[in-house]
Order: sequence, then structure tokens, then C-alpha cells
Amino acid sequence: MLYPRLAADPGVVARRSASSSSSPSPVPVVPYSSLTVGVPRETYPNERRVAITPQNVALLLRKGFSRVLIERGAGEAAELLDQAYEQAGATLVDRATVWSQSNIILKVRGPQPGDEIEALQQGSTIISFLYPAQNKQLVDQLASRRVTAFAMDMVPRISRAQTFDALRCARRLGAIVRGFDTRPAVREQVQSLGAEFIEVDIQEDGAGQGGYAKEMSKEFIEAEMKLFMEQCREVDIIVTTALIPGKPAPKLITKESSTLYSNNITKYLLSMAPQEKSFGVDLSDEVVRGSIVTLNGEILPPAPRPAPPPTPKVEAAAPAKEQTELALTPWQKATRDVATVTAGMGTTLALGKATGPIFMGNMLTFGLAGLVGYRAVWGVAPALHSPLMSVTNAISGESSFFIVICIDTNEPALGMVGIGGFFIMGGGYLPSTIPEFLGAVSVLLAFVNVSGGFVVTKRMLDMFKRWCFCFQSKMLAAYNL
Repeated sequence: MLYPRLAADPGVVARRSASSSSSPSPVPVVPYSSLTVGVPRETYPNERRVAITPQNVALLLRKGFSRVLIERGAGEAAELLDQAYEQAGATLVDRATVWSQSNIILKVRGPQPGDEIEALQQGSTIISFLYPAQNKQLVDQLASRRVTAFAMDMVPRISRAQTFDALRCARRLGAIVRGFDTRPAVREQVQSLGAEFIEVDIQEDGAGQGGYAKEMSKEFIEAEMKLFMEQCREVDIIVTTALIPGKPAPKLITKESSTLYSNNITKYLLSMAPQEKSFGVDLSDEVVRGSIVTLNGEILPPAPRPAPPPTPKVEAAAPAKEQTELALTPWQKATRDVATVTAGMGTTLALGKATGPIFMGNMLTFGLAGLVGYRAVWGVAPALHSPLMSVTNAISGESSFFIVICIDTNEPALGMVGIGGFFIMGGGYLPSTIPEFLGAVSVLLAFVNVSGGFVVTKRMLDMFKRWCFCFQSKMLAAYNL
């Protein structure tokens, strides 16, 4: 079986081998260095997205693709200027050149009947949303052009294909993520990523074949829309990924903006590499077989979708410990509170009698600092714990309430870690005693805490700024503001 256009050249097609001693694989591949990727401007009404961003242009070129052709103005509606594509290494060309010189075409919407279908070169490959079950005429036209077509909307929902989706990005960037799905099996997947799973009041299983959802009842959709309306008032960013095979995707939100499609389609393209730095169609690959529509002009029947997993049985939860205990009366609660406070005060008085004012002063400072630190960290959202801890490390390096500096007068004093270390070091070039050595170590650790804490904090805050700016710019572009 030969593969796209360049396969006609006997010097281009290579075949992968499982090992040096095994027989060649029957899957023909084309080296990336012989392939040109093309991205035309979207012509579908009100479509503002572009199939690939400058960052992914640079990624494809680093992987070894010969050229990436971008139609001039392809990213303008998404606020991605031609200059950014040029800086990433793309070649800006006119529309006719993209279609005539590209081996692989990347699009958001399927090729439009007429000029785009006619512009497809025989033996080329196109990857986009196609919805083949609803657009049989489009599929026939693609077959007549003898092209290989892949539908992004047909990618199977399996674990390996999650890298082509947007489910993990937000959580990795530290955002507070909430997820919703009509399929019960998705609950564990959402929670495994550290996200919160939200639900509607109506119990209805939405699992369909192939890992996709099925069409829900009218009552469920009404409850669903009510939930989404409440969430829209609370969240900053919404990413919708609803798809039902063979039917129009449900309109969950009237206006939609997606900035992750470029990452998805790029990872999908790079996944079709039976051999390193080579492109090939391996029909034994579940993801490839599930998403391919035509192969060199031959219409392939849809791959059989695996049956949905059985709905897990909800076992009756054991009664909580709080429910099994008898409720406390107000008198019992007050008695426990008084006893706790009395025990704490008694312990403090006993320590004061057994020790001295110096120890009690340090102990009081330690207790208050521990209480304040606990309340400060506990009251912050988990997503912000990393930047919070890094900045508190920096602050603790500058000023610590637990370092007692012993000077010649043997009088204890509170001070900075670094300054205290300098006092103890003695002023020589090298430490000559154990206290001076410990002082030098404290200065080194304070330096690491201060510099490292602020560096980590700045990098995380910059990451949040880039994430927010990216989504804000795309939403402004989508709403034409």
C-alpha cells in the first residue's frame, strides 16, 4: 500500500522495522523531511479559529517537517499575526500555494464544497472536523479527489487519546478546575486529575458507544443548562468538548472560543509516526482507525465502537462516624470547650513555673507563628499552595522568629537568619570553629531560601499571567471585541 503523493517516488517511502532482526512492517511511512504541512485560512462563516498557532509551527519544524505553509492572514481573526508565524519559521504564501504544495492540510472546519474541495491535490492528506455521518456528500467528494481524510471529531475517547484533548492543561497550570459529564465513568477521571466533579440532580446514564456520550432526555438537558448558568456566574474560563457521533453537537453555551485546537491537532499529527520522524497510516492503531474517513480515495467504514463500560453499582455507604455518635447537648459542648481552654492555660502556667521568661517568650512566639502560618496556608486554595510556600520560604530566609543569636554577652536576641549567620561567622575568610561553620551554613541556606523562593514565585505568577492573557485574547477575538 503506497501512501500520499510522495509515495510515488521510490526514494521517498521508507518502512519501519520492529528491530534489526525482524521483518519490515507493512505500514509505509514518509519521512517528515519530505513533507510539507499547509494551513489555509478558514472560510466558514464566523469561524475565527486557525488550525495551528506559531508555537506549534515551530514544534513541527523542530520535529523535522520540511516546511509549514501558512496562508497570509490565516490567524488574523484569532489575533495571531503573520509576523508571529514568520518568526516561528513558517512560510507565508497565497491561498493557491497552500493547497497545491502541501502534502498535509490542517484545518478547523472541513473543506468547503467548491473551490476548497477542488483545490485538494490527489494523494494529499487533510485533518479537520468532518462529521462524516452527517456530511456523506462531503465524504464522497473527498473520496473522488483520492485524498486521505481524518476527522478530529471521530478520535476515540480512550486513555492514550487524552493527549489530543484539553482535559489536563488547566490543572497542570495550577487552575481550580471543575468538570461535568453525562457519563458516570468520567467522574473518576475528573477526580484523578484533582478537579471537582459537578452534577445535576437528575440521575441518567449518558454513556454511549466508543466512549462518547449519547443524547440525553429533555428533562436532563434543562437541568444541565440550569447548572451551566450557575457555573457561568462563578468561573472565568469555560472549555466545551461535547460531541455525539452522527448527530449535531449539543449547544451548551451560545458563544464558544477554543484556544487548544492547535495543540490537539498537532499532537494528533505527530502521533501518526510508525517510525521516528516519519508519517504513516497504521490501521491497526485504534486512534488512527477510529478517526480515518478515507484512505487514498477509498471510503472506510466507521470502526466499531467499544461498548460503554458497565455503570458502577452504587453501594450503600456505611453510616458516617458523626452520625453514629449521639449528638452533643449544648451543655456538653460548652463543658468540653471550657475543659480544653483550662488545660491549655494550665499547661502554659506549669511551663512558666518550670522554666524561665526567656523560654516562655520564645515558646509564645513559636506558638503564635505556628497558628498564624497554619491559618494562612489552610485558608488559601490548594492551587495557590506552591506560590504561597515559595514566597513564605523567601520571607523566612529574610526574617525568622525562631533563630536565637548568641553574641559575646551571651544575651539572646531575635534577628534575621542571614544577619545572625554573619554575626556568628566571626568575620574571617574561613570558619575556624563549629559555631562559625554553622553560621556560614545558615547564611548559605538563607541565600538559597531568599533567591529560590522569589524566583519560583515569579515563574509561577508569569505562568498564570500567560494562561490568562491567552484566554482573554482569544475570547476577545471570538466575541469581536
